[in-house]
Amino acid sequence: MLESLRKGKVTSQNELASKALSRMPGGPAVYRLSPRRARMVASRSGRIRVKMTARRSDREMKRCPYCSKALERAKARDLFGEPTVGERFCSACGFRMPPGRLEPARYTFELA
Repeated sequence: MLESLRKGKVTSQNELASKALSRMPGGPAVYRLSPRRARMVASRSGRIRVKMTARRSDREMKRCPYCSKALERAKARDLFGEPTVGERFCSACGFRMPPGRLEPARYTFELA
C-alpha cells in the first residue's frame, strides 16, 4: 500500500484498494481487497495519513469510519450549566467528528 502512495496522494478509497491490489503478486485474480478494508488498514498503519471530508446527512454516525468501534458523545455543558450535545469521538483511535449529522464523503490518503 505504501508503494502506491510514493507518487503522491490518492483521493478515494476505491483507488487505494485497486492500486494496492495491482502491486500484489497475482493481483486481483488471486486476492480481494474491499475499499473499506483498505481504508482501515491504511488508518491503522501509522505511516499513512487519512483525511476525511464530511457532508450533511439525515443519519447520525454511530461507528468510527477508521476502526469501526462505537463513537461516544463528548459530555459538555453550556453557559447555564445545562447538558449540551458535543462532538462524537472514538476512544480507540482518537477520531473526532464535529457536532451535527455528518457522514464521510471522501477520503484522501498520503504518506505521513
